[in-house]
Amino acid sequence: MGEEEKIPLLKPYKMGKFNLSHRIVLAPLTRSRSYGNVPQAHAILYYSQRTTKGGLLITEATGVSDTAQGYPSTPGIWTKEQVEAWKPIVKAVHDKGGIFFCQIWHVGRVSNHGYQPNGQAPISSTDRPVPPQKQHDDTVEEYSPPRRLTTEEIPLIVNDFRLAAKNAIEAGFDGVEIHGAHGDHTESLHSKLWQRKRRSPCSHPTEWANFISLTVLAPLTRSRSYGNVPQPHAILYYSQRTTKGGFLIAEATGISDTATGYPSFPGIWTKEQVDAWKPIVKAVHDKGGIFFCQIWHTGRVSNYDYQPNGQAPISSTDKPIPPQKQDDDTMVEYSPPRRLAAEEIPLIVNDFRLAARNAIEAGFDGVEIHGSHGFLIEQFMKDSANDRTDEYGGSIENRCRFALEIVEAIINEIGAKQVGIRLSPFADYMDCWDSNPEQLGLYMVQSLNKYGILYCHMVEPRMSIVDGNMQIPHRLLPMRKAFNGTFIAAGGYDRDEGNKMVAEGYTDLVAYGRLFLANPDLPRRFELNFPLNKYDSCSICFQEESLLSIAMAEEEKIPLLKPYKMGKFHLSHRIVLAPLTRSRSFGNVPQPHAILYYSQRTTKGGFLIAEANGISDTATGYPSTPGIWTKEQVEAWKPIVKAVHDKGGIFFCQIWHTGRVSNYGYQPNGQAPISSTDKSIPPQIQYDDTVVEYSSPRRLAAEEIPLIVNDFRLAARNAIEAGFDGVEIHGAHGYMIEQFMKDSVNDRTDEYGGSIENRCRFALEIVEAVVNEIGAEHVGIRLSPFADYMECWDSNPEQLGLYMIQSLNKYGILYCHMIEPRMSIIDGRRQIPHRLLPMRKAFNGTFIAAGGYDRDEGNKVVAEGYTDLVAYGRLFLANPDLPRRFELNSPLNKYNRFTFYTPDPVVGYTDYPFLDD
Repeated sequence: MGEEEKIPLLKPYKMGKFNLSHRIVLAPLTRSRSYGNVPQAHAILYYSQRTTKGGLLITEATGVSDTAQGYPSTPGIWTKEQVEAWKPIVKAVHDKGGIFFCQIWHVGRVSNHGYQPNGQAPISSTDRPVPPQKQHDDTVEEYSPPRRLTTEEIPLIVNDFRLAAKNAIEAGFDGVEIHGAHGDHTESLHSKLWQRKRRSPCSHPTEWANFISLTVLAPLTRSRSYGNVPQPHAILYYSQRTTKGGFLIAEATGISDTATGYPSFPGIWTKEQVDAWKPIVKAVHDKGGIFFCQIWHTGRVSNYDYQPNGQAPISSTDKPIPPQKQDDDTMVEYSPPRRLAAEEIPLIVNDFRLAARNAIEAGFDGVEIHGSHGFLIEQFMKDSANDRTDEYGGSIENRCRFALEIVEAIINEIGAKQVGIRLSPFADYMDCWDSNPEQLGLYMVQSLNKYGILYCHMVEPRMSIVDGNMQIPHRLLPMRKAFNGTFIAAGGYDRDEGNKMVAEGYTDLVAYGRLFLANPDLPRRFELNFPLNKYDSCSICFQEESLLSIAMAEEEKIPLLKPYKMGKFHLSHRIVLAPLTRSRSFGNVPQPHAILYYSQRTTKGGFLIAEANGISDTATGYPSTPGIWTKEQVEAWKPIVKAVHDKGGIFFCQIWHTGRVSNYGYQPNGQAPISSTDKSIPPQIQYDDTVVEYSSPRRLAAEEIPLIVNDFRLAARNAIEAGFDGVEIHGAHGYMIEQFMKDSVNDRTDEYGGSIENRCRFALEIVEAVVNEIGAEHVGIRLSPFADYMECWDSNPEQLGLYMIQSLNKYGILYCHMIEPRMSIIDGRRQIPHRLLPMRKAFNGTFIAAGGYDRDEGNKVVAEGYTDLVAYGRLFLANPDLPRRFELNSPLNKYNRFTFYTPDPVVGYTDYPFLDD
């Protein structure tokens, strides 16, 4: 398009040294999504989406100090953590050719005590407060009276701006915009819907804790706290469900390492767990919520796998729980428990006390003791489970002694007004019931009155069918009347039933679980009487297969689902997650969002191969690919590997060097990429018709090659340190190793070039070094002799493949993962050529085939013995439950190739639906 044809806004402009391609600027927009004032990974996609080559973007207003804040979750740039968090966001903009300025601000008097350090007054040029400001939703925003800065303090604020600007440049920004506008903030960016007056009984203030809504988020186990440590994604989950003055109870949180009975639920017994809870609690407080931590011990609702050193679960009894039928008709079995000795019980009481103290340290407003649903406390209280003959069994007083000792210990630790308890006297969960539930409930609330605890949260009996409708029995009234504190009712309530019970005085508050789970804005929907989202019971929490006794006869299994023994590894099926570059490891460091990605694709006994990991700082050729050459990278991989192992998966790390498939921008100090050759890769056309160009490589000298071999060896050692079960050497797809193996690229005349033996020498030296370092039973390799990726092909691919296979047999490695030639069109259909059979027959270890396989083709080649295992890439990417879908022959999600390599930590990454979704 000629310049004369461009509209004025699209004409180029030179702004100082910056050449802008158009005149449309992204204005700074406060978005309130930087939890704890730290920019988050999701901002990478947000700014990247709005970037064009030569376009100018200005960030949202970014605080210059801890006194600069006036809105929830706005970013800052005064700490090292904030600077580091901005770096991958800036890089994403620069990678697309954008120009990025950081707007730096101080809100001054447009703030209140809640945003200021130690609750102090906001600072300003004046002590005159901002008058109440009417918002666009007709609510009124009030600000705290400011403190007038003294003359000698003003240079300190000037210096804060100077340091913030310096930090912005360190973070990679091209410059800063000083925010000198909008001083009166008459048009607020925040609707603050939580400040509206509610129109239903479930939305009127109560005296207790200054609640604005009587709608409580019930504690809901979600099984997403990998390694029993709360994860960053919980910040958004709880923040979404927070309203100003709203009351939230966190999911059940373990008090000790013996308290565990379900996969990936959070704990609060370690320093790491306490620190992990802090930003989550802060996010709730930043929105004005009140947040209690529910603390529990599952007791006999567990099994050996969840207990330290595989010991028996502990309980009031040694009676096991009978197998429990689940919603999907599977049966869950629990290990026989060990009866606690009387002298051990005070130790458990003390664990509850310490957990309560830790919860307060984490910032929670209080704790709710989980005394319901058949878990440890109920195993003492209810006579169907408690068969003790000591002071903790027999009479109702004795059976309730344990619960009341816990209450007393926690009150003495943190105070009665920070303590609640949840009870379910009428329930029979986990085969735990009482012969006189009303007597039990009344005894407990009367006893609790002596301690003056803040609230009692009681669960209704199971709903009954009356006139064809499910109805709540409403049997809590005697306990409600007897209890002196705040009473919370739970169990099947909807909007109308909740309103009715509050209006009639049957309860003070109503706890909602599944409705709140599926409707994070539940109070607002109740206010407007809007339709509700339906919850998906299959995604509330995930049971590990180790708990399920899934009966499926071996003879009924399709070939892909039949077990296989690969060395010492017992695979439950033959569907392998192929290594897939995802470009979401910012700064070449694996990120927490990868925990969910790999965990989603893990089954017990399933085999996963991690995306390609760089072996050194010269190995990189794509944005945001992970590495395994630094301590930081190794540590970052550990929780990801643990999440896979926690679900029973087998996890190998693919290690690579891209060689000449790189450019100066990815290399240290902007040097040339290294390779077997100095021949460049011609420009490559991508699937979106863009053209990628690569920098001219530098030919490695023969004496440098052992250094690269050593990098592979060290990377393998690091992978084992990170917890991986082994490594796969990436010898495919035109990367460094293939640049030596294939004669179209390798033009060397030394001992690494010419004959097939010489060209394969580098690959086999790597194999030998890695085998010597970690053992042959932990090593696999990926080869693609028939491929021509990155202009890297061989004149005799079958000879190359056979030579490599026969040479690998000498080292006894675990497996060879080989890629089919490109699919061909036969009778109008795309078909796999199946040219790997000679290599399959020649190889002594496990053989994995890859390249365009679907369910039927995979079953066929396994059944015929063409391969042992089949690796799936894009199908597994888009179908995290691929083995289950293959088992049921269910439809598959379609993958979106445009999100394969985008930086978003959710979209196109962990948001592909499961079959049950």
